[in-house]
Amino acid sequence: MNSDLLPFLSGEIRTSSAEGRLTNTRELAEAGSRHFASPLTEEEVSGALRKAGEEKGIGILSGSATERYYMREVMADSYAQTLNAVAEKNIPELIAMTVRRESKVYPRPTIISQFLLPPCSLDQEQLEAAVALVVESTGDYGDIRQTAASNGDRYLFSDSALSAARAGYLAEWLSVEQMECQ
Repeated sequence: MNSDLLPFLSGEIRTSSAEGRLTNTRELAEAGSRHFASPLTEEEVSGALRKAGEEKGIGILSGSATERYYMREVMADSYAQTLNAVAEKNIPELIAMTVRRESKVYPRPTIISQFLLPPCSLDQEQLEAAVALVVESTGDYGDIRQTAASNGDRYLFSDSALSAARAGYLAEWLSVEQMECQ
């Protein structure tokens, strides 16, 4: 079973990644136990993937109770990180991570309503509570600010990557002016 373990795990992870999902140690241990018709522990799964996963292109994300895996050639690191944050139910961290990435990489503010859609699929109440916590924070989320377009669409941005004026201009462009040009 040992020489067959990594190819089996890689295949399971590839399939999950292609379906837009992360897979965790428990799921892999259960699938491996069925496949090999002998018990496979979470420790064996974790050990095998930690030892050889990187060379196979497997991304490993730590969670509070489990590790989660994805195939890097199939799923983007940022999407996997988003799925991991959703699975961990750390909504403020999910929002801050997304806003910081979009502010820095693209650079643009993040429309708040995007967190209502998959893969986040937050409900309105959850989202409003998390946004309030993040925006009012002076600690870990102290760089996250809010702006709005003239149509009422609310956006978040990181002031370490975007100025308030630039974020406001981009919010207006994304929600109002861009629509007028179509």
